[in-house]
Amino acid sequence: MYVHTGQDTYATDKMMEEVFHVSPQQLMEVAGKNVADQIMKYSDKQVRHALVLIGPGNNGGDGAVVARFLIARGWRVQVIPVFSPSHFKGSAKDNFQTLQTICQNPVFHSQILEPYCESSQTQDFLASYLKEYPRAVIVDAIFGVGLKRPITGKAAECVHEVSASKQVVFSIDIPSGISSDNGTVVGMNPSSAIHANYTVTFEAPKVGHLLYPGKHYTGTLIVTNIGVLHQALHSPTPLWTMLKETDLASFIHPRTSDSYKGSFGRVISICGSPLYQGALTLSLLGALHSGAGLITAGYKETNTDCLKSRVIPEATHANPVKNGKYTSLSTEYIQHHLSLDNVICIGSGIGREEDVLDMTQAAYRTLPNPMVVDADGLWAIRNIPQEASGIRVLTPHLGEMSYLTGLTIDTIRDHLVETALDYASKWKAIVVLKSSTTLVADPQGSCYINAFSTSALAKGGSGDVLAGTIAGFLAQGYSATQASIIGVALHSIAGLKMEKDCTSWAASPTHLPLYYRSVFKQVS
Repeated sequence: MYVHTGQDTYATDKMMEEVFHVSPQQLMEVAGKNVADQIMKYSDKQVRHALVLIGPGNNGGDGAVVARFLIARGWRVQVIPVFSPSHFKGSAKDNFQTLQTICQNPVFHSQILEPYCESSQTQDFLASYLKEYPRAVIVDAIFGVGLKRPITGKAAECVHEVSASKQVVFSIDIPSGISSDNGTVVGMNPSSAIHANYTVTFEAPKVGHLLYPGKHYTGTLIVTNIGVLHQALHSPTPLWTMLKETDLASFIHPRTSDSYKGSFGRVISICGSPLYQGALTLSLLGALHSGAGLITAGYKETNTDCLKSRVIPEATHANPVKNGKYTSLSTEYIQHHLSLDNVICIGSGIGREEDVLDMTQAAYRTLPNPMVVDADGLWAIRNIPQEASGIRVLTPHLGEMSYLTGLTIDTIRDHLVETALDYASKWKAIVVLKSSTTLVADPQGSCYINAFSTSALAKGGSGDVLAGTIAGFLAQGYSATQASIIGVALHSIAGLKMEKDCTSWAASPTHLPLYYRSVFKQVS
């Protein structure tokens, strides 16, 4: 599914109007009906009261249509323009005027109050309404994807009061106060944005729905179709996501009954050290349970005592050198024992000793094999990420991305998409930028935003499993972009299933690959 920025949304609407002659009024009518439908679907069936807060732009126009459809279905609706209606223009103005006419008819038991920013009486009404009708639905139609400035003054007070209430809140398109481009609270004041229970958006999720803190404010995201043609949804920067685990099905290749272990490739995992022994085990488990046909554990001879017992039974063993240290000759050993299409997973818990750094740099620069580089491997190549000799997948978390790029963690966090795309292009590598929302960016300029997130994966070792998982899909013949996207999605969906069974407190990265089976069963 496509993901849009605010600018993409405007470009889509403009193309629909200028190229396909579908007016903003037509789109607004369908959008408003869709939101009303979702309110009827998800709200308490005994509730027939709604408070609709509308702003001066198209989002407010959508809200006016929602109010009209709810009134038509027998709801009692109170409408509060947060700003003076004199600010309304175009289709939004037309819909507000229509709503005014309807509310003047006493048979509908609905009304439009004075503007919140101008009337203390309306401000008092909001406070009393929230207390008198604690089960009433609130519709947030104040600001949409075009918000660029912080919400201040009386409008901010209105937003804060709504968020502090116990009512179920439906936001139209995006919660008021959230940037559609990066998910931040515009102005950075956490209380200056609506906390929605449901957000109903149109045609495509926005970046701000998927990145934190916007994802938290969004609540349950509902994407509806309002008749925008596929040709109008294209974006200059291809951003996309999967919102349901069944979306993964179209990516998974079938495995035929006449295949054998060699059909699904080999992964050699050069991971682990005396300090991080489990990293080797976890990366091997990720590769095995993602479907690799053969797995090999690579470690230096002096680590045999501590690592040999950590190797799972399905794996073979390899000691890249016999003199106790990794050297540049290690790459020749690896090359001799691997076919060119075998995949290397390197760096998880491998350590930062000089021989480790030298070997990792040499392998990165010279080996033509597809390679997934994680953790200490990223530290080793921090000055040479653009010097790869083959397909490379880099899997940094925010701290690792900071020393790879020289950017601060805060800068990266506030510009996740731009940072991932920029450095994927510079390094000519796939960048799997790990955070509460993980991104996969490729050198061709497309970016996948992972919608499946869980705190069950916020534990040491989860990244080791992910690196092995991506390597496992690479070994099976998926492209580097596909392997990374499937690996990230599978890893996160399995984490959600593990969280459901174990809670996020008790979830363990060791058990995570075992949950891959239930995901495969559902999507295969």
